Amino acid sequence: MAKEKKTDTKGACFVIMEIGAEGSAERVRSDEVFLDIIEPAVKEAGYAPVNRADHIAEPGKITAQIIEKLIKVPMVVVDLTGLNPNVIYELGVRHSTGKPVVQIMEEVDNLPFDLYDVRTIQFARNISKAKQAIEAITKYILSLDGKAYEHPFAAVLQMISLRESGKPESAILADIMKEIQIMQSDISPLASSVRELRNSVSHMSALGSYRPLSEILSGSVRDAVEPPPPKWRNTKREQSPDPPPRPDPPPRPDPPPRPDDDPRR
Repeated sequence: MAKEKKTDTKGACFVIMEIGAEGSAERVRSDEVFLDIIEPAVKEAGYAPVNRADHIAEPGKITAQIIEKLIKVPMVVVDLTGLNPNVIYELGVRHSTGKPVVQIMEEVDNLPFDLYDVRTIQFARNISKAKQAIEAITKYILSLDGKAYEHPFAAVLQMISLRESGKPESAILADIMKEIQIMQSDISPLASSVRELRNSVSHMSALGSYRPLSEILSGSVRDAVEPPPPKWRNTKREQSPDPPPRPDPPPRPDPPPRPDDDPRR
């Protein structure tokens, strides 16, 4: 039985992503991600139409039109793959509104420091993982419906409000929030290292050179990170045998007699 299409929508969704010039590799990639992952997920969550900057047909300045949509539309999805400067700028505009935004990124990239605190859905452009990404994006959009969105500016604005309230207990709470932010900034580099390690393990697994952690721990660290030496290479220095004993030197002949020892005298 065919699944009935939804006729009622919650409003438009605007997509922020690197588009690229017509016919470029960036345009081919962006079209694939938009059509195969983002659009199906957003429509499944009940938002339509779904469009991006190159879909705007109204006359006028494109930058102003983009900013207007970022301010007005109820839902925005941003693809951070490649960390394009225009994409980051438009994401900042959306964050300033306090309205919901769904961040996604292809698995090949790492998030910049300032975006670690915001949930980001990672995806890959293969059939199995694309389906997982569609489900994750749809589920995340539905979880934002009717709820306050915790945008990155919220904590800072709240901290400023507490400090300016003039109440001692509010100032203490603001100090606690600041210390939490400092701890989060200290943890972020560790999170980056863990992400890079996970990507490296996935790459090694795809190449067939992945070794389970238990196997790595059972051997030496050097064996875990270096390939074994060639069979022809002698890794152990052979112990040379003891040298043969030296022969005793021949006896020295008696010295010739001195003149004073002449027996004829």
